[in-house]
Amino acid sequence: MYFSTEDVLNDLNLKYLRIPVLKSIEIDNNNDGISDEIDFQILMPIGSNEYIYKINILLFCDVKFKDPVKYTFDGISYISSSSSSPIGNILIEGDILLRQSWPLIARGG
Repeated sequence: MYFSTEDVLNDLNLKYLRIPVLKSIEIDNNNDGISDEIDFQILMPIGSNEYIYKINILLFCDVKFKDPVKYTFDGISYISSSSSSPIGNILIEGDILLRQSWPLIARGG
């Protein structure tokens, strides 16, 4: 089964395409106007004789730093889970970690 929010990628995988129900909510725990958590729910339709044993998810996001420098870039998170028995429901919790290979170069205001 396959799904992407990018129509071009869905067109390349029409044979495996399934349209899930996607729900998300941004949570601001300290009411500072900046999201502290994002809660995703993905409900994938499957047939009565189909089973899911492995899940791979790529989440792309825009990252914005405001202090002490202003900097915007794209981020990606990879999630993978597998089981020897069919997966009915799965809860995955985690923190996004910024791995920086080079010093940040910021110029101007």
